[in-house]
Amino acid sequence: MNALSENRNKIRQSLFRKLKRENAFWSYNPESVTLRNCDDETLIYNTLVHLDIHEIYQLFCIFDKAKIQKVWESELCIQGDYYRRLNKFLATCYFNIDDPKNYIRKIERRHLKKIEQKAAEKEKSCRQSMTIQQMPILD
Repeated sequence: MNALSENRNKIRQSLFRKLKRENAFWSYNPESVTLRNCDDETLIYNTLVHLDIHEIYQLFCIFDKAKIQKVWESELCIQGDYYRRLNKFLATCYFNIDDPKNYIRKIERRHLKKIEQKAAEKEKSCRQSMTIQQMPILD
């Protein structure tokens, strides 16, 4: 293992320990949550939500900015008012977004549109299956 990979693992371990101390994995069985089964997205999400500026900076030392931003957009931005202030802070300070309010609204609208599309597809599928079931069988 090279020095860069070793340093990355040390940072991951440090972040994971801090998240455990912050009780970030409160909804899981404590024995079942280990660094091995904590994927990158879970580590990124929980660090952004539960830890502080120094630890968020450490994320950028071990992950690409694009990967962190993708997790932020897909997990935090879509939660509306719940993380509004945090999202504005992250958008401005870490992702260099000039107009965070409009950017976050755009992400939220895109997410809601996806949900609406999936619901419409599901409704269409249900209607089709009901129509087929209601058709009389001809002898």
